[in-house]
Amino acid sequence: MFFVDGLHLGYAAAIIFGVPLITFLLAELIRACRERQPELAAFLRQLQNLAIPALALWALLRYLAGLPDDSFWLRMADTLLALVGVYAALSGLQLLLYSFGAIATKVPKLAIDLVRLSLVALGAAVVISRVWDADLGKLVAALGVGSVVLGLALQNVIGNIVGGVFLASLRPFAIGDVIKLGDRLARVEQLDWRVVTLRVQGEKILTPTAELNGKTVSIVGPAGNPRVFEVTLDVAVQHPPEQVKAALLEAARDIPQLTEPGAANCFVTGIEAGMVRYLIALPLSAPLISASARSELLSRFWYVAQRRGISLSPYDAATGTPPRQDAPEQVATRLAMLAAASGFLRPGLPLQELAEASQVHLYRPGDQLLAAGVKAPAALLILDGQVVVNHGTGSQTVTLERLGAGDFYATRGMLRNEASRVRLQAISEVRALAIPVVPLQTQLAHSPLLARDIETVLEARGQAQEKLARVDRNLRVA
Repeated sequence: MFFVDGLHLGYAAAIIFGVPLITFLLAELIRACRERQPELAAFLRQLQNLAIPALALWALLRYLAGLPDDSFWLRMADTLLALVGVYAALSGLQLLLYSFGAIATKVPKLAIDLVRLSLVALGAAVVISRVWDADLGKLVAALGVGSVVLGLALQNVIGNIVGGVFLASLRPFAIGDVIKLGDRLARVEQLDWRVVTLRVQGEKILTPTAELNGKTVSIVGPAGNPRVFEVTLDVAVQHPPEQVKAALLEAARDIPQLTEPGAANCFVTGIEAGMVRYLIALPLSAPLISASARSELLSRFWYVAQRRGISLSPYDAATGTPPRQDAPEQVATRLAMLAAASGFLRPGLPLQELAEASQVHLYRPGDQLLAAGVKAPAALLILDGQVVVNHGTGSQTVTLERLGAGDFYATRGMLRNEASRVRLQAISEVRALAIPVVPLQTQLAHSPLLARDIETVLEARGQAQEKLARVDRNLRVA
């Protein structure tokens, strides 16, 4: 009797002193691992909050309460302890996989799910057979018959699941890859045997894995890899291919999505039905930005085509006559624009020739009306919009002046065919009248009145050039 009482006393002491001691030690370990190993800390917290209390309750009912083995409450304690043990085993498996780092990402998620299911099934079998004294043989037989009936009823569903299992096991593409479904590019965010989680332009799409077995999936590549994206465009046949190629390359030159400025290429790929087909190759920094790069290219080309006189309408092969670019009404409109501008207000100035030679150009925000380091082909009369005159690049860019509607831009260097030291950039949509330099030089030589009026504009630009010289000196000193 003394032995039994001593044994019970030992169990009571183990529960009273052991449980708080183990809880305290786990709390210290959790505190030590909280910063460096948060996953291990979470696992230890589960042991502290679930496993230790469940084990203490089981020991209390079995060894101190003296309940018989077939007691309902003791069986419930055994079941609870088994469930907590299975949960702890699953958490330990997850922690073990995490410790392998990059290797764990290569393990199919299906295999992890099967191991988890096996552990749950094993724990359930132990509880049913050992705790509740159930006959597993009869249960397995019943499940076998039921599974045959269920398989016949759900053969299509099961077929889809099996297809998803094969796709998830083979893993033809990995998380982070960019794939093409139909005409859309998407990044793979998650892949398992049930669904594939895709991200398309900020939109999250859940696609059943089995459905991808019946579709053609193009693997574009990892999300960060450069890729050459091709854009095809048809332009009327009356325009020389070299002229159109130059316009397309101008439009593609400064697209921000390119791997580097000027990396685009252009090729002629066919001529038919009065149209010439061009292919523009855009090396992009990432595949998913192809839609925005295409939009940027086409938007820029529309403005470039307007400025270069390239018609985007189909060529009329029946008449063989390209659209007229200098209709009398267009010349009259440009003449009225010149006559209303500063520098051309004096009556009797020879503006007809300038109106015939000039053209109205359209620019989108960010376009350069004049690039630095090149000879200006034309003086500019701003009709609508805002333009800035900048010098320098990057953090050393200095804005010398701003131009608006009615301002006329010409410099002495421009009339002497010198390269421009500044660049003119549109900060809004701009409509400008481009007056070619050569006809302007001719009219200035033959009309002293026009030369005198234009001199006022040149003087204003000269003051900006003086400001530019001071900027250059400051930059050199810096």
